[in-house]
Amino acid sequence: MSNILIVGSTGIIGKEITRSLSDHTLYTVSRNTRPDSLENHFFLDLSRELSDDEIEDFAANIESLDAIVWSPGVQLVTLFDEMSVEALDIQYYLSVRNLTVITQALLPKLKNSMHGRIIVISSIWGEAGASCEVGYASMKGAQNVWVKSLAKELATTNITVNAIAPGAVDSDMLDQFDDEDKEAVRQEIPQLRFVTPEEVAHAVNYLLSSHAQSVTGEIMRINGGWYT
Repeated sequence: MSNILIVGSTGIIGKEITRSLSDHTLYTVSRNTRPDSLENHFFLDLSRELSDDEIEDFAANIESLDAIVWSPGVQLVTLFDEMSVEALDIQYYLSVRNLTVITQALLPKLKNSMHGRIIVISSIWGEAGASCEVGYASMKGAQNVWVKSLAKELATTNITVNAIAPGAVDSDMLDQFDDEDKEAVRQEIPQLRFVTPEEVAHAVNYLLSSHAQSVTGEIMRINGGWYT
């Protein structure tokens, strides 16, 4: 049994990851919704700058840690010349800044684990780029480079650092599109199907296992052959 922190535990993907890891000791984080039947839950608004005191208090409540799974995200679909700085800041805090400061605060505890893990749920658009999603895609791209860089820095420790980059997931992020647009997206995917949250959770479980100790610095693509 491992001690696992799941950040963004109440989104569609986060919920499935949380469910799939229910046999472990879980610490979960969300902004305003508590996962069912979990005691070690923290409310943090990750769309803004966290204070030093908030980070210190949060880290102090986690005695030991084997893994961080970072899954928060908010879609941002807008024309580039209409994108607000405020919306871009939210993407930065969710995807980069708070990922960094929370990982920094918890890294000493991860280093004490025999199989430390950092897993970031990124996106296909962090590699391929996306029209009308410059803010979202660019921060997901930053996450990917963050993963590759930190993996190299921590390579001599027991900690691995990886990302999972799903394609179009059958989740609430598709709800912004009508049925016709959803079908148009599905037709672009070679497998002609959307990724399920269960597939993403299965990949997380693999990366958490001791059998994945040599897997680090990877961006695992789960996209049905889309943009490979």
